[in-house]
Amino acid sequence: MYCVRQPSKAFFALKMSPPGRSMPILGRKNARILAHLLRLAEILAPKPPSAHLVFKKMKVIIIGNGIAGTTAARTLRKLCDCKITIISAESRHFFSRTALMYVYMGHMKWENIKPYEDWFWVKNRIGLVHDRVESIDFEQKKVHLTGSKSMDYDHLVLALGSKPNKYGWPGQDLPGVQGLYHKQDLESMEVATRQGIRRAVIVGGGLIGVEMAEMLISRRIPVTFLVRENEFWANI
Repeated sequence: MYCVRQPSKAFFALKMSPPGRSMPILGRKNARILAHLLRLAEILAPKPPSAHLVFKKMKVIIIGNGIAGTTAARTLRKLCDCKITIISAESRHFFSRTALMYVYMGHMKWENIKPYEDWFWVKNRIGLVHDRVESIDFEQKKVHLTGSKSMDYDHLVLALGSKPNKYGWPGQDLPGVQGLYHKQDLESMEVATRQGIRRAVIVGGGLIGVEMAEMLISRRIPVTFLVRENEFWANI
């Protein structure tokens, strides 16, 4: 039985669970990706030599180059010789999201938080497209990118990640109100906290909230935590 383990947001693994062993809890974010990978695993399982050319011509597009999308690409490369392309509007290369805070705090540079060297993608024949997906034609199996460019696919994996919850609060879309999920969030935070900040307010006491508090305090910006539970990081 295949299962996904994700004890932290920086880890994602696909493995075979031995008979008699309990199956780890499946993270909701990865459920759809797992289902798609299992279907692809069935299709791309070892076949007679006559089928090799068919799989070599198969096109797989993965939208999203986070840990889930990157692991999907690496797993598929081990299974077959198909054409794999990762599309991301966020950045060209996969990076560690948990290290964004260290870039902000000056402990690391952007190039230091990329787990793989740039040559890794060429060596493993994984194509990278830095562009935004405008629409998907599921019937024609086409992905339409910015500038009217389109790409055909045989199989499509959506590894789109997550975004902060918004509840219709007044001012929630004003400049300086943001989450910390993407490279662009880090860039926005750099601009918003560059000067003239008297106090920052963080809504939510999870891991990202704790990280943001440490980041802001490193620049001597006072922080107020708004936490629903009795303490921050209460689910740990």
